[in-house]
Amino acid sequence: MMFSTARLRQTHRPLLRKGALAGLALLLAGMPAGLANAADQPKPVPPPDRPLLAERIAASLIGEGNGNVIFSPFGIEQVLGLIATASSDALLADVEAELGAPVEVVGQYGAMSPPTSGQLISANSLWVQKGSLSPGKSNTDALAAMFQAAIVEEDFASPEAVDRINEWFAENTAGAIPHFFESISPQTRAVAAQALVFRAPWLEPFDPLATQQETFTAAPNNQPVTVAMMHANRTMRYGWRDWGEVIEIPFRDDRFSLVAAIPRQGMSLQQVLPAILADMRRPADAAGRAPAFVDIAIPRISFGGDANLTELLQNLGPDSLFSSGHALSRLFRSPPALAAIAQSCRFRMDEEGAEVAVGTAAVAKRSLQQQPITVRFDRPFVFAVRHREIPPPLAVGYVADPSASQP
Repeated sequence: MMFSTARLRQTHRPLLRKGALAGLALLLAGMPAGLANAADQPKPVPPPDRPLLAERIAASLIGEGNGNVIFSPFGIEQVLGLIATASSDALLADVEAELGAPVEVVGQYGAMSPPTSGQLISANSLWVQKGSLSPGKSNTDALAAMFQAAIVEEDFASPEAVDRINEWFAENTAGAIPHFFESISPQTRAVAAQALVFRAPWLEPFDPLATQQETFTAAPNNQPVTVAMMHANRTMRYGWRDWGEVIEIPFRDDRFSLVAAIPRQGMSLQQVLPAILADMRRPADAAGRAPAFVDIAIPRISFGGDANLTELLQNLGPDSLFSSGHALSRLFRSPPALAAIAQSCRFRMDEEGAEVAVGTAAVAKRSLQQQPITVRFDRPFVFAVRHREIPPPLAVGYVADPSASQP
């Protein structure tokens, strides 16, 4: 993916990558603004009586009906939390309300330990224009401590600036996102960046010999397409809902799982999507996903997407996010204004897990005495990769047409 800070474009093209990955950057263009407010941070305000911001973004992206979607709530919440920590009282309060948690808690999400089998990289950084910061290190030290963020002074007028930031993305996404930016405007004052990589094998792999070419009813026109459908009979967490069914496929390290939800036949996805996304954010016990013997059929998939989220956040986010004098006002002598937010994600799922070519072994036995609950993901469905103790999913996706996947 390559973005230019002068002109960001939105795409949802399939990409040949492995794993559940997300890279997100938030840009700030230099604009004169009022003096920073250095008052003590206010107490977090309660979440609004509506879905959280990341859920509204995911619902909007999926609701566009442009095919497969992959988006990282975790990535957007890390970047907004990082920015809010060094911003005005008003922006801090607005962001904490939209995230439903204090920034101190959001920062702790990034410190989760990696899976015992697999790979997890979560990295934050803040790149700032040389010589533009206010005197004193207290605010940058807070960012480094709370979000484990590297603070880097950069000359954005230098042609090498974009290369150095792209190298950071490449290193922290294990090479999956090597060219996030095509160019960076010399007017840029700061780049807040977040990178995430998650790869892990299933607790029990799907048997490749059971994978069959079968029909999937694809969106948006209910056209039949042929896809590689994986099959398994096993005990996993399952939930029956008024709007449909949800299952939770554990990775070998069962702190992590993939949650997949499918609406009932004839139900509009847009009608039930808020309930699905809210369900996926909750831990299994709180959401009522209980162990059951399940006969599951789910397609092998691989796709990616790049998105300019600026306009979406201008419409869905708090007004203070893009208002002059708020963002990073605790760091800069002359605070910049938020200019753009973009994200690039990749996802791949196969018989082994979230990474192809990972060998695994079955660790649970299925009971032949139980009558399985049959769940077929043979029409559009929503999924999320999540940590059981962290609310924001690492990635949320929508599968409209698995035949659009890359092998």
